Amino acid sequence: MPGSLAVPILNELAPDGFFYGGHYIVEFDSDSLWYETSLTIAALALKRSMKTEYHVFQHYPSEAMETFSKLGVDAKKLEEEGLLSIWDSYTPTVEYVAAMKDKHGAELNVWKSSPDKPFDLNKSRAYFKEKAKTGWSEQERRWLHLDDNTAIMLQYVDEEELVDTWRTGLPIGIRARESPHFLAFVKGVASDAFYTKFEALCDGIIDVKAREEGGRIENYIRVRTLRGRKFDSSWHSIQISNDGVVSLVEKAKTTGTQPEFDNPETKLAFDFLVSSFIEDYMRRRLYSEQSGWRSLVQIGEACKIQQGALYGRQGRYGSLVEELIARGLIEMRTFTGHRGRGGEVIMVRVAYDKSPVKQYVDKVAMKM
Repeated sequence: MPGSLAVPILNELAPDGFFYGGHYIVEFDSDSLWYETSLTIAALALKRSMKTEYHVFQHYPSEAMETFSKLGVDAKKLEEEGLLSIWDSYTPTVEYVAAMKDKHGAELNVWKSSPDKPFDLNKSRAYFKEKAKTGWSEQERRWLHLDDNTAIMLQYVDEEELVDTWRTGLPIGIRARESPHFLAFVKGVASDAFYTKFEALCDGIIDVKAREEGGRIENYIRVRTLRGRKFDSSWHSIQISNDGVVSLVEKAKTTGTQPEFDNPETKLAFDFLVSSFIEDYMRRRLYSEQSGWRSLVQIGEACKIQQGALYGRQGRYGSLVEELIARGLIEMRTFTGHRGRGGEVIMVRVAYDKSPVKQYVDKVAMKM
């Protein structure tokens, strides 16, 4: 596809549907590894001689440059060569020390506040619309663009203005530029309506989250939506090394052997779902797509598991369910026609369509 760019890390989540000229929303937890992940993606891209723009909203530009150096990138040299561009929407918004002299000539340090906005949306919209008509030069085209936290804009403009700007101007110019733009919004700072409207405008949605599991914080990333392309929507574990590099953690293999779990209750729940699938599919002879579905309540009652391990706060799932999802061992679906909760209930089952899980379930069935 014209305008495609092999975006490091993210392309491993969508190997059959690479990212192309368009804009993608990254929704991240405030305590997640998005900032470190974005810098790692940029550094890997630069090492592959990909033109890269890094847009800072909540960090000094020098901080990004220093991090690139730690990640093995000669940022200053690449900036001079035209392969790296740092967009600074942070410095104009902060207070800074201005050197002044008193009447005797002695220097004074005075705090001076800047009222500047980080981004002129109207000017930006007009620029991108004009460029969509006149065309981009070769040097202007095919840049990888990453934001550290685009949500900072919402401190200067209201939600409707931001949505309308992207709806009426920027996407056209961005696609014509053949440059994927990753716009990062921290979760919880805007209304649900804003996230829904903005998601509808984007070519893809990426989630980055942090969860407490077994007394430690685990980080995950997934592609939730990639319009018109094939992709893997399951959660992938990510980790940061001592040198600051973020990488994907290889999922546990389940080729015919019981996957290992840190939490004994997770093993109980998985074993229950395996047995449930075998009961429905191989004994009751239901169709594969109808088999194995159980509610979280049923799992809790059958395995004597406290609901807190299954249900998290604010509509999230508990650590037990999150681990099974992150490792690609189960799938979820909303079923209608049930009493309570508006007639809807969320059910889960083993991910039998995935070859490693299927091999394990079939092996268990042979022993029963």
